[in-house]
Amino acid sequence: MENRLFGSGHGGSGLYDTGVYEGLLRGGSGSTTPNGVQGPHSDDVEAGEDNQRKRQFLRRLAIALVSYGSSSSRTEYLISQVGERLNVKLDIGVFCTAIFLVFPGSGDPTRDETYMDRIEGETNVAKLQEVDEIANSVGLPGTPLPDASQRLASVVKRASPYGSWSTLFGYTITAPTAALLFFDGGIWDAAFASLLGFVVGLVSLYSSAMTALESIEEFVSAIFVSFTARLISEYFQHLGVCFSSIALSALVWLLPGQALTVGVSEVVDSSIITGASRIVRALVASLQLGFGLVVGEKLMFWGKTSVRDCNPVEVSGWWDILWILAFSVGANVLLKARPWQWPGMIIAACAGLVMNNLTDGCGTEVAAVFASFAIELTAFFYSKVSRDIPATMTLAGIQVLLPGGLGVQGVEAFMEHDVLSGVDFVIAMINISLSITLGLLVGKVFVSDKMFNRFMQSRKKFGSTLEEERWKQAKDSQAKEDEQITL
Repeated sequence: MENRLFGSGHGGSGLYDTGVYEGLLRGGSGSTTPNGVQGPHSDDVEAGEDNQRKRQFLRRLAIALVSYGSSSSRTEYLISQVGERLNVKLDIGVFCTAIFLVFPGSGDPTRDETYMDRIEGETNVAKLQEVDEIANSVGLPGTPLPDASQRLASVVKRASPYGSWSTLFGYTITAPTAALLFFDGGIWDAAFASLLGFVVGLVSLYSSAMTALESIEEFVSAIFVSFTARLISEYFQHLGVCFSSIALSALVWLLPGQALTVGVSEVVDSSIITGASRIVRALVASLQLGFGLVVGEKLMFWGKTSVRDCNPVEVSGWWDILWILAFSVGANVLLKARPWQWPGMIIAACAGLVMNNLTDGCGTEVAAVFASFAIELTAFFYSKVSRDIPATMTLAGIQVLLPGGLGVQGVEAFMEHDVLSGVDFVIAMINISLSITLGLLVGKVFVSDKMFNRFMQSRKKFGSTLEEERWKQAKDSQAKEDEQITL
């Protein structure tokens, strides 16, 4: 799909190419016409230029937020708040790959500025953190618009320290640790999963450069991984390898749990179109993974061993600490988080895993609800200390819960039918994603500003009442002692 920018300025409309799009995102100013010439300003030149700078900044800010992984509801809220602080009237609608931004004219519809910016980005929690901070501070006394505009341009222009090597490293680390942590795999399962995870990382890199491959990335990766894992389970039986452990752990980063969770959350937040679009895209990816696993396994028609002959490897639970730390590091690299963001993201992931294990006896869905609730609470309270945005820690926690839920349910279940196995796989992920979403929503309600302030006020009131009672008791005790001394 071509990366194009549609827009209109002062009633005009046109098609802008990628160069204009990148120039806008990197800090270009002024209203652009189809010919690339600066558009007309208002009669009051100084006021018109100032207003135009504010509008272009809001447009660049919205593009940056969505490009780096901000949800539609969060982006709409931030841009609306910035518009109020800058005294700019606007209407905004954010979709999965597009932003509608309308700046109403002064009572004259012909002078409205309407933009439709098409966005193709990837999650970058490091830059998302910085852009979110800019959106929360611009317009306040300490952050004037010129400074905020320069900071935004600096964030966009700065090259990410993560390149192709980081993608391969992330896939190679998350695959073996997922086998050991979530899918009851052994050391040999982890070793083979690491090799297959490296290949999946290569496919991901090539798919980002090839549009045709990008649309079927999950299906191609699933077929290759499933077929190779079936070969390994057939000819390396003496090593005690497990087909399902190797296959699913190699594909763990392609599981669309994050997209499903964000999509359901946006539907609940009344972003129906955006949420439904994310859910449909995630379901298509899930179907590709499910059917790809089945097709790859069936390609080895000469196999004699059963894919369900897997025995869980009994190891000490203390090893899980090492596995979750390694998995979190790989996930943080793939999310493009800076090292100073890692502690909070690792703590949130560990909190979710611990709560999931503690409530495992209540059922997979119930455990996912409690685990996601723990992640939301951890992210909220840690953000109060570190000033990091909770979204980065929530994203890290979600990566742990979805594969964990599948592992508890028994991943071999989706292989029991030939035709419906892919559908069973999708339903399993939907159940876990809905449970995660419910826990996150309950956590958001619990840690909302009003409830948190009420809790703190009640705590202070309780503390002051307790101190007052202690003071009265001490005073009465002192009075009794004085009376005894007098007698």
